[in-house]
Amino acid sequence: MLGIVGMYNRLSTNAACRHCGETVERVLQFKFGYCNLNDYVVGDSVDWAAGKRGHTLNHGEPVTGRAWVPAYAEEACPSCGIDFVLAEFAVVVDGDQLTGFEQATVGFHFPEENDVVLLPTATTAPTPVPG
Repeated sequence: MLGIVGMYNRLSTNAACRHCGETVERVLQFKFGYCNLNDYVVGDSVDWAAGKRGHTLNHGEPVTGRAWVPAYAEEACPSCGIDFVLAEFAVVVDGDQLTGFEQATVGFHFPEENDVVLLPTATTAPTPVPG
């Protein structure tokens, strides 16, 4: 996995591989909240470090409303072995709660230039870009 360096958090989930279609267990690496290799599942609330060191341990800031952050599969698909080094996934948050994830279709990925992208109220999912 080349997409993320440094500390991050991990979201465990099941997802269909966009290449072979097999639904497999996946761990998604993302940077939001107190990044200390914390393990999460959908429905969990993200932890934030408090105190003087919080600004160096936290990635991003708490959001009001829905947003998404780019995410990367921790390992290649265990079924077909395909690995994707761009942000193939987006973890969706509502406030501090992890509400789900989206996976880009083949030929697309999620933009990586922003840490946290707010979703307009009427938007239900992040929009991937070609790549």
